Amino acid sequence: MATTPARLKLSWRLGLPHTEDDEAFARLLALVEEHRRIVDEVALFESVTHHLYIPLDLYARRMELFRKRLAALREAGVGSVGINVLTTIGHTNEAWDTMPPLPFQPMVGHDGAVSRGCACPNTPELKEYVREKYRLTAKARPGFIWVDDDIRMQNHGVPWPCFCPTCLRLFSERTGREWDREALVRELWAPGGGELRAAWVEHNCASLESLLTEVSKAVAEVDPNIELGLMTAGPGWTTYSGNDFRRWFGALGAIKG
Repeated sequence: MATTPARLKLSWRLGLPHTEDDEAFARLLALVEEHRRIVDEVALFESVTHHLYIPLDLYARRMELFRKRLAALREAGVGSVGINVLTTIGHTNEAWDTMPPLPFQPMVGHDGAVSRGCACPNTPELKEYVREKYRLTAKARPGFIWVDDDIRMQNHGVPWPCFCPTCLRLFSERTGREWDREALVRELWAPGGGELRAAWVEHNCASLESLLTEVSKAVAEVDPNIELGLMTAGPGWTTYSGNDFRRWFGALGAIKG
């Protein structure tokens, strides 16, 4: 039986400067209308920096503007419009000297180094911030939301996080043994520490799974019909995060990857 070949979708990811400034957006809209044949989808980045923390009052105003921008793109004939959330945990130490400092526990490396722009995904304070950020994002009425690839436990500006007090407490509960950072790192590095290393990778995997569950719930509270997608940093980087995509995609309820 003959089948119809799948059509290539041209999706455009657009930086914040195209969205925030009225004149820049007007130029963008004109360009989209001129070239509608090659614009199947548009995703707007909600930040220009990989630094995690954007005050929620500022973010709320930004998402109200995004709601208007997404509506204008739909009116211009773009069938699929959404938002790419660039930062959930934070990507690296970037713009920390110009952005507000993190108001919650930052990532702590195995050597005790403290990240300036990335947060531990396990603290209640970070999870509440993430919930509200994604609720505000959903209120902008995107057709989809991409969760960017900072959902990982490596490459956050410090080596091999997170060894903060919250993570040490959670891992102590998981293993039934009280840990401090120095003792845990020593055992993880030991030649015979394979079982402990497997438990630590599982802790990392579960930490991200838990955070993605919070994102999913927050979006569904506003509109359960918004499609979710997860951008992954694959095992070519490292398997330190556990990389159980079945669990992560399931926790997020993602249909895009």
